[in-house]
Amino acid sequence: MLQTRSLSARLLAIASGVSFTLLLFYYNHARISSHLRSFSDTLWEDSPVAATVGTCSPDAYASGYWKWSPKTEVAIDNITTKDDALAFTGFQGCAADREYYWHLGADVEEKWDRFPDVDYYDWVPGDGCDIRPMRPRDMVRDMVEKGGWLILGDSITENHFFSLSCILYPHVRATPNYTENPYFDRAWPQNLYLNPSSPLVQELDIPYDFDIESTPLATFRRVDLLLSRPELEKLYKETYPDKAETTPLFSEEQTWSISPQQYMPLFLSLPYSTLIVSTAGHWTTTLMSAFRNESIGEKDGYGIQDVLEFFEVSMQQWADDVQSALVSYYNSDEGGGDQWTFGALHYDAPSDTWRVAGMDDDWTLASMRALPYAPALARTEGSVARDKRVVVRAYLPGHEDCHNFYQPWWRIKPFQFQWYNWAWIKDFNQIFQNLLTPQMYPFIHYLPIDRPARLRPDAHATGDCLHLMSGTGVLEGWSHYIWHYVTTELEEGKP
Repeated sequence: MLQTRSLSARLLAIASGVSFTLLLFYYNHARISSHLRSFSDTLWEDSPVAATVGTCSPDAYASGYWKWSPKTEVAIDNITTKDDALAFTGFQGCAADREYYWHLGADVEEKWDRFPDVDYYDWVPGDGCDIRPMRPRDMVRDMVEKGGWLILGDSITENHFFSLSCILYPHVRATPNYTENPYFDRAWPQNLYLNPSSPLVQELDIPYDFDIESTPLATFRRVDLLLSRPELEKLYKETYPDKAETTPLFSEEQTWSISPQQYMPLFLSLPYSTLIVSTAGHWTTTLMSAFRNESIGEKDGYGIQDVLEFFEVSMQQWADDVQSALVSYYNSDEGGGDQWTFGALHYDAPSDTWRVAGMDDDWTLASMRALPYAPALARTEGSVARDKRVVVRAYLPGHEDCHNFYQPWWRIKPFQFQWYNWAWIKDFNQIFQNLLTPQMYPFIHYLPIDRPARLRPDAHATGDCLHLMSGTGVLEGWSHYIWHYVTTELEEGKP
């Protein structure tokens, strides 16, 4: 067995020779189920640490500003019918049709005075950002050839999905058809498929496992909490056993949520490459009434701090479950099997040994974990059918009195009231971001890109101050940056 000091020195020398970045890596998370291989047993290519060598980080992207940018090619100056709203967005159309005019902000005539200005702003990323230009044809190409998106979240995420259907139109078609089948409720999966009549079809390198009629480019599922109610109730009983004896976790308030045990197999078995999630809006003391404390008062959120505490416990469980599913995928034949190349290192799972190129010594994972450094993974070409990664988009609070604003802000303004859990959304986001460290969860990438939306009080739907219109640049910016991130930032960061 090699001594740690000499092995470390030889590894550093080899790393210098092959010029790849060494990553500090430790994983001692005890909550991963013992029957699954823990993350500390392997290192992964799509780590956010490896992804830091990019062209526009999430923080840099979000540090920009909104620029007035009227669309000179629009033939009309004012909205006179609901259909006119589409002209100001720059979209050719929208494939999805559920609550079509509501998504475009055109369903209430009294709010038409926002047009066209509300659609005439572009987000300018922060200094130094070289972001990939948003070209719908390229987005479709990447979704077909590299893998599509599974998008999970609440009704704000449904806003995002609708906007995506507009960005990619006419190259995509959507199901279900809510115009013909209005009885489908919001929990029904919505899909975008490659439109067989799109001229792109003849230009694409379509993978062998991609079927134009049945393989979705993007799917939206309504998943408010990321975990199912039974899973959250179990965590509640484990975390607060005394309270759970007398007080149920949930009120009668309606919510929609399913388990990772349901959506992770879907994500891993179909030609998706990116799972996009966001949550926080339904983590309230009205839904999780066990934490409601009227005596604390409105200023302190009626017990919202206890909800935040439970959120941290729950999201740690969620991250464990998702990471474990990804580990199982990559250890399977479909995910690449048991032979891995880590730069100058090769790992053989059956013998549980490592070998450095050009050296005769083997050592076990226990020896490897004793080292102060560990190399970034470069998976052997052809060893997997499709990379899989998870993106967590920071959640977004609403804006108080939003319909009294007609242009973007230059800075985020503080809340004056304690509506819903909006004043604490930043705390939910911070908990999630702190939890998802690259050392602990290298396949799960947190994107703090909420600031552009926080600066757009004017971009809300007509009926409330939380949901967002399509076409204002806010939702489109989410799609743009996520696409850039998974196809450029992560690609640039590979060793």
